[in-house]
Amino acid sequence: MDSIRCEDPFSRKLAEIIRETFPDIIPPDSALGFSGGIDSSLINFIAGNRLHPYNVSVPGSRDLSNATMVSERLGFKFTHIDPSGLDIKKYREMVREADPGISESDMGYEVVLAILLDSIDEEYLVTGQGSDELFYGYRRFIDNPDLTNEAHMKKLYSSTLPREARLASIMGKKLVTPYLIPEILRVMEGAQREQNIRGNTNKLMLRQAAVCLGYPVDLAMIPKKAAQYGSGIQKLIRQ
Repeated sequence: MDSIRCEDPFSRKLAEIIRETFPDIIPPDSALGFSGGIDSSLINFIAGNRLHPYNVSVPGSRDLSNATMVSERLGFKFTHIDPSGLDIKKYREMVREADPGISESDMGYEVVLAILLDSIDEEYLVTGQGSDELFYGYRRFIDNPDLTNEAHMKKLYSSTLPREARLASIMGKKLVTPYLIPEILRVMEGAQREQNIRGNTNKLMLRQAAVCLGYPVDLAMIPKKAAQYGSGIQKLIRQ
């Protein structure tokens, strides 16, 4: 993976927006869905490590390894939630209550979210939702050079976000999604696909913005699997 620098003007604008808006829109003492990836790690970094990070993953998973490494480097602690001994069927049913038509391919991520919402005491849960769609974070974007994020953004707003809002409401919680604020959406309307993908590196604009904000370069370059795979939850769902 190539080195990442603070060069792209779109990324510098993105960094400016994150610096100026995130501290104001994230309620203090909020829970944070923390995978160790750039999305959630940057949120906590900008918040001055004052959030309460939670990591849902099986022991030995990539997400737990990344979360441990990042938290040690940046000097904060997180709460690990091991889903191995939990009633996964119960959480599947919670997700289906929020969205009876959900596909099995979408179930893994939402089960992670359901476990997280059910495990925290905080009223607000901050997530990096929307980052994969905005910054071309899915592996399929790298594998398919002609694929745009238009359909993914449409699905995000038409089904994913409403489903997750209902799921949070069922559990008496509220979700905060900083990457989906209007200011960031406007910047990304003018960005091109190629600004987010270079070789096997995706989310390039966000990674560059993180470096502009003083985030360590090597941590900004950490690759990330989707939550259902990086957390190991997909294997539990199939059992």
